[in-house]
Amino acid sequence: MNGINKLRQIMALIVAFTLIGAFTISVYAETSKAEENFATIKPTQTELAYEPLNNRIKKIVDTVTTDDMSDYEKLKACYDWIYDNIEYSSTGQDEFSNEEDWFEIGMAGSYAGSNATATLIVKKADCVGFSYLFAEMAYYLGYRPTMVHSMTGGLIKSAGGGYAPHTWVTIKANKVVYIFDPMMEVHGKSWTGNRHYFFATTYEQQGDRYQRAEIVGDVPPVFAILTELG
Repeated sequence: MNGINKLRQIMALIVAFTLIGAFTISVYAETSKAEENFATIKPTQTELAYEPLNNRIKKIVDTVTTDDMSDYEKLKACYDWIYDNIEYSSTGQDEFSNEEDWFEIGMAGSYAGSNATATLIVKKADCVGFSYLFAEMAYYLGYRPTMVHSMTGGLIKSAGGGYAPHTWVTIKANKVVYIFDPMMEVHGKSWTGNRHYFFATTYEQQGDRYQRAEIVGDVPPVFAILTELG
């Protein structure tokens, strides 16, 4: 019986890695299309309402981007910064060291701002912290990202895994909805070996990995409930 279970585990891994390989080829094939679609957006850099968070993000953007980069390349540079500097942790945002940290987070004035600020201070986050930080960075760059709170099958859904609650970011470019999932990128780096596996991919590319949400929340300062497809 143990031998059968072991064989099933091995087969599941083979299927998962096969799917990852096929998907990676698909991602590379669609990269130029995503860049082309994002080129139709003319983002204008936007100051965030909460000055401490704005200053933190401005410092990062100024460090990782240059004037000769396209807007799409700047977005990718911010995504890469998160990949290189934020660790996954389901409890990381409870690990503040002093009252000043708590004060800065509490004064953010919004759930999005508080989560993004906490993630930058602690350098750890779950899917919510990762997504709000990237969304605030994208908003600063002039994009209008959308937070999606739904379900995902992670990296192994097609290999027999189930769904679990998850949060990610989408941005619409040229009528195409693109997924950005920095937490899954970090959490799955040992599987994919690719820092852009979940960067600017479509729901169609991801297959059954994501359950597409109809009702989502827009990133502040607009707190309206929006329809992602609208």
